[in-house]
Amino acid sequence: MKIVIGDEEFPAHKIILSANSPVLTTMFSTNMREANENRLVAEDIDTEAMKLFLTHLYTGTYNTKDNTEMIPEVLYGADKYDVKTLKKLCELQLSDRLSLENVLKIVDKADTYYAGALKDCCIDFMVKNNQKITTHADFDPLCLAKPHLMLRFIKDVSSISK
Repeated sequence: MKIVIGDEEFPAHKIILSANSPVLTTMFSTNMREANENRLVAEDIDTEAMKLFLTHLYTGTYNTKDNTEMIPEVLYGADKYDVKTLKKLCELQLSDRLSLENVLKIVDKADTYYAGALKDCCIDFMVKNNQKITTHADFDPLCLAKPHLMLRFIKDVSSISK
């Protein structure tokens, strides 16, 4: 079969994809278009992220070559296709790479892609650095977009100040 992203095609085997993803198992074992056409269009995933995604499915390895910006893209694919092993690896790598510059973007992605352990790690990091986080340019937009995250952050900050 082929996975298609824009003009690029990635050859793949249904058996390998299905063995690692319950979502793809369902897709290929029903009368869905992807099963009939042997073609999966994945326009919402970056091509480099797809290469990393497929490498993991085939080899069990995952290496972003210190490209922190690519990990959330791979996390998206892991969440979308329910590849738990890859999702956990992405969460661990992002947790290890948290900084004042990226934590707000990462906590947003963690919340969006249901990466609970990563979200907890981000909130802890934010609480420890709360003075700097609240003055960051991305803080107010995130507060407006995801008030539930900010409520948790505020509760955690207030619990340590008591």
